[in-house]
Amino acid sequence: DVSVDIDNENGTQLVNSTATGPFFYIDLPTGKYDVKASFDNQTEEIKNLNISKDHSTKELLHWNLSDNQMS
Repeated sequence: DVSVDIDNENGTQLVNSTATGPFFYIDLPTGKYDVKASFDNQTEEIKNLNISKDHSTKELLHWNLSDNQMS
């Protein structure tokens, strides 16, 4: 359960969702975005993610989990 927030370049929040699986797919229009994803009190961010017309973009966010959390 990863909390995902996506803001456009003007700071307007476009997405506030929870990803329940290991992948989160979204179709965004051309532009620049800030992405913030939070899990287990850890937050990962991508600033100025550039989405261009007719191109797909793949970004990976990774959380280091201790052995205690994985059992």
